[in-house]
Amino acid sequence: MSFKELILEYRNNIKGGKDIFKQTDEYFLKDYFKNNKRFMTQPISIIPGKIYYFNYLIDSKISKERKFIDRFPVILCTDFFESGGFKIMKGIDLVTTPTKYRIEIISTISDLFEQTLKDNDITESKGGIPSPLNLKDTELNKILKGTGYKSSLFGFKTSFMKNMGSIVYKDWIRIPYLTVNLIEGLKLSGIYSEYESKLKL
Repeated sequence: MSFKELILEYRNNIKGGKDIFKQTDEYFLKDYFKNNKRFMTQPISIIPGKIYYFNYLIDSKISKERKFIDRFPVILCTDFFESGGFKIMKGIDLVTTPTKYRIEIISTISDLFEQTLKDNDITESKGGIPSPLNLKDTELNKILKGTGYKSSLFGFKTSFMKNMGSIVYKDWIRIPYLTVNLIEGLKLSGIYSEYESKLKL
């Protein structure tokens, strides 16, 4: 079964006609975002191919050049490196990615690396270190062409991250319907409009 089919199955299994966005938000708030047992402890290993969430306490301000700051991003990590004395996690911010393209991006990654992602969940549950995925820029350009992912590709300084956790692979099917956010500045509707307008260029 493809990842898109699993997402459809998840959507169809929402019981009692409940709103899928509301139910998904409630799930993540309870099981992840407000569950300090899920938070990672120092030292933290950041692995490309995992999806992380955290409070981002950077002291940047909204400006003409920087229309918004995501204070609580959910990041598909694509790289991890040092630059200018900072450790940087690079990744696709799924919060600032419209639902349609979230599905495309996560589905592509999942279908290409399904076995590794499943193995990583097992490895981590036993206290091991998961295997990184090759999501360097050259690879992403090939596999995510047409998704507009670059509009949500950002670098995050680890020194400003707090209450960091990761989302296990089995819960990725819920992420397209996640609406919890702490966006400062431009509203999500405006961010999504800009994302889609860039695809038309």
